[in-house]
Formats: sequence, C-alpha cells, structure tokens
Amino acid sequence: MSRVLNGNYPVAASTRERVLKAVDDLDYVLNGPASALAAATSDLVGILVNDIADPFFGIMASAIQAEIGGPGGRAGGERLAVVCNTGARPSGN
Repeated sequence: MSRVLNGNYPVAASTRERVLKAVDDLDYVLNGPASALAAATSDLVGILVNDIADPFFGIMASAIQAEIGGPGGRAGGERLAVVCNTGARPSGN
C-alpha cells in the first residue's frame, strides 16, 4: 500500500487500482505522527527554559511558536513547539 501512496516505487497498474479503491472504500486517512516516526522525522520543536514563570521566556516561547507556524502561527505550517521548564537558576545551580 505504501508503495502506491508514496509513488516512489513501480507498481503494476492493476495493483495500483486495487489499492486506490481500497483507500477510497475504507476512507483511509494518513496518520501524520505515525509517518513521522517511520521516516524518523518530525516537525516538533523543543524549547528548554530556566523558569517558565519568567515573563521573558513566555514571550520567547510565543514568538518561536509564531515563527515556526504552529497553531495560530503566521507561517501556516503544522509544526508544534513544546516548552520544558528546567527549574534551574541561570547559574546552573
């Protein structure tokens, strides 16, 4: 099935027709996260900050989200930013 849908491998015309009919009959929808796992790629961006309660980091995370085009972003993409809080002081202690 993936050879037909990806179009990157020669497939007999009769096989292609059967697969495309099954896709249509079953209302098949591509699972984006599963495809990303299989391809070892992702549109996930991680943001690691010292203290998420600091307004500076909130502003930075919001600006990054807008630039990468995730939900509500300007670029209109499908990327997602995940913010993680280390809870560490800037000195690293």
